[in-house]
Amino acid sequence: MIPNRESETVEFKKSISELKEGIISLTSMLNKNGHGCLFFGVKNDGSVVGQQIGANTTSDIANKMKNYLKPFVSPKISILSSDGKDVVKVEVVGSDTPYSFDGRYYKRSDDQDLLMSQNELEFYFQSKNITYSKWEKTLTNYTIDDIDEELLIKYIDKANETNRLNYRYVDVEDALTKLGLLENGYLNNAGYYLFGNKKPLLLKLAIFATDQRITFTDNRQFFGNIYECIEEAIRYIANNIHYNASIIGVQRVEKPEIPLEAIREIIVNSFAH
Repeated sequence: MIPNRESETVEFKKSISELKEGIISLTSMLNKNGHGCLFFGVKNDGSVVGQQIGANTTSDIANKMKNYLKPFVSPKISILSSDGKDVVKVEVVGSDTPYSFDGRYYKRSDDQDLLMSQNELEFYFQSKNITYSKWEKTLTNYTIDDIDEELLIKYIDKANETNRLNYRYVDVEDALTKLGLLENGYLNNAGYYLFGNKKPLLLKLAIFATDQRITFTDNRQFFGNIYECIEEAIRYIANNIHYNASIIGVQRVEKPEIPLEAIREIIVNSFAH
């Protein structure tokens, strides 16, 4: 069933040539209502013109959404028939707001997609931080035996060197308690995922062949805690970017196309958010 008009949860596009604009609409509908429906093959006034369907039509839509809509939501894509004309229906549901299209955040107002203001974005992220804070403090079944003590000491030393901490390391239990990562002998989620020795996270690393981000020239997986994943991500990117070489004095100096400090900042922020 195709609705009669566009709304806060319905968007029409004449053809898949407007796919990016359609994904923006899905993004804004997710942010406003937590769900949305997009139809290809329907004009703005609701009249059905049909959409030519190829062998890769649905997979192309899914791949484009995976590339541009963050956090990714798995779409339900179906083919409808209206008066002998094919229409592509794309449905999404999600609650992990705010969603973005290619790094930009939108909201739905009637049938329009509007860029969010800075104040609106701050509200979304503040609400999200409250949820994350509750999750971080939730206790696990893990104890100090499940902590990588060497890694813990390493980062406490770094924090002391940069004056972020003024603490003399005594033992694992004392350190984790002072950092708010241990309660009644059990690690909370923050403690386990930061310093756990059971490799709790999966990090996916890839090099795409083109900007379309569909095919890979390299694809790897790495398991570790947050700190281990951050270091592995930095190492992987540093090994796969271009470097310019110049001779300074009698030494060859290589300069990365992207400063490694900037790469680290981007990766750390990705884990933080």
